Amino acid sequence: MDFGVLGSLVIRREGHEVTLGSPAQRRILAALLVHSGAVVSNDRLIAAVWDENPPDTAVRSLFVYISRLRGLLHSQGDEVLITRPPGYVLEIGAEHTDAGRFERLLGEARSLTTDVPETALILLDEALALWRGGAYAEFADAEFAKHEAMRLEELRLAAIEAKQDAGLVLGHHADLVGVIEAHASRHPLRERPRSQLMLALYRCQRHAEALAVFREFRRELDDELGIEPSSRLRLLESAILRQDPELDWTAPPSRIGSNVDADAAPPRSHGVLPSHALHLIGRDQDVGATAEALYEYRAVTLTGVGGVGKTQLALRVANSVARQYADGVRWCDLAPITDGAAVADALAAAVGARRQPGWTVEQSVVAVLAPRHLLLAVDNCEHVLEAVAPLLEAVIRECPRVTLLCTSRVGLGVTGERLRPIAPLPVPRPDAGAAAAGSPAVRLFIDRAQAVRPDFTLTGENLTHIAELCRQLDGLPLGIELAAARTRSLNPVDLAARSADRFGLLTTARTSVAPRHRTLRAVVDWSYALLALPSSAYSLGCPSSPEASHWTQLNTSAKSLRCSTCWQRWWRTHWCRLGSQGAQSDTRCWKRCARTAVNS
Repeated sequence: MDFGVLGSLVIRREGHEVTLGSPAQRRILAALLVHSGAVVSNDRLIAAVWDENPPDTAVRSLFVYISRLRGLLHSQGDEVLITRPPGYVLEIGAEHTDAGRFERLLGEARSLTTDVPETALILLDEALALWRGGAYAEFADAEFAKHEAMRLEELRLAAIEAKQDAGLVLGHHADLVGVIEAHASRHPLRERPRSQLMLALYRCQRHAEALAVFREFRRELDDELGIEPSSRLRLLESAILRQDPELDWTAPPSRIGSNVDADAAPPRSHGVLPSHALHLIGRDQDVGATAEALYEYRAVTLTGVGGVGKTQLALRVANSVARQYADGVRWCDLAPITDGAAVADALAAAVGARRQPGWTVEQSVVAVLAPRHLLLAVDNCEHVLEAVAPLLEAVIRECPRVTLLCTSRVGLGVTGERLRPIAPLPVPRPDAGAAAAGSPAVRLFIDRAQAVRPDFTLTGENLTHIAELCRQLDGLPLGIELAAARTRSLNPVDLAARSADRFGLLTTARTSVAPRHRTLRAVVDWSYALLALPSSAYSLGCPSSPEASHWTQLNTSAKSLRCSTCWQRWWRTHWCRLGSQGAQSDTRCWKRCARTAVNS
């Protein structure tokens, strides 16, 4: 059983939220959690419920509430609410509360910020991800909870600032300027973010602005409190004035690998599971089947064409099974990696491995993972297969309690791998009529359209055009999402009419989206670039007609190619499943896009 206080009060059992009952019951549980492990007297519990005006029946009512609360907790299989004069005690370990886990992660990260900043950053991301709102949010002003809520809030701010410190150690000063400015403006009398901002600006060659931050802070302190900045901040100002070389960024000694440019900010690899902000539609069966496969196989790889939604599906699955692993989930995105030699470094950063003297990076990764019980999720493997497959093979061989969840446009070929092909979303038949509204592809379009245009509504008229657009896009989630984003300026009628110009139409300006997913052309270009030269050159002969006969001829011709391995990889990754269906409408998006790409 898990208790959540970093936000509204919740209890979860095996990932499912438990109903807590009346407001009085919630207040009693909150008071017990504030003093978890210690006896809370009846009088203090009565005060928590009724403040200074308890009714004559308060004691009797308290017994009733305690009885109900005990029954609720006991029904979940845990005997944790114990009677102990003069009151009650909630006997749970710190790891059973999000606040306890947060404090543990923060403590671990603080000791690593200077020497192993990569790991510190991972731990701090994990810690801050536990917060869903203010601590004890619904009771923050109540006398019994306000001091604990304030203490936890102070620790949250300390974690944010520790994360900024780790980022500065890693050389992320340019990215951090705006982040630190926002934090400092929300907490104008805190000195630590001002110090961080001064250092970040200085390292960005913005010396005058760094000094202006000091002057502004000194003025604010004088106006509000009548005091001066600390000696530490004054020393930083002096160092900036004389341009002390000690302020310049240098790569920390714990940087993993030997092929890192010390003058460049280090590559980032997120070890913590990213949030899955998007509502996943039409994938319940895939989520369930993949989660089930993880129980049976050591390695599960989600495969499918670009834009089919492998990453979002992997995120949802990883979140759904995270509690089944004692050490949680580690996430490594390989999309930014352009050189196979950097794969081991990225994976090491994700799992918090520090290179040991005399060891390779790969050996260090295996050593860290060997005693762990966790799910290692590796996203976007297809362009570095030759580098990532041997490393993951070693993990399977040497780390018996680590399970792999990978995404790739083609299987990795590691021992015991279970492939889970992910298909596009089902699209409505042309004669579906009103029933088309229930199609997963149509529902996805509507959901994403309403995200950018809240007044967007489904009508009988636009349903026909939305359904046709989804068919034109083969039910490909990325294509549908890009099309839905255009509803800011185009209605479904116009979108359907312009669907033939997929490359021009399906784009997004959102910088938060990975570059390879900002346009449909980028998706195809990414796929095309994965091919070895012979197969790329051959595909330039891709037929200009979508007729099935051409695809059959193309498949047959491939058998005579000397570079059969390259061709087979291309065919297996992108065309075999689609091409075998001939010229059916549900294959035309990828075919036409590919012809455009290779002939442009």
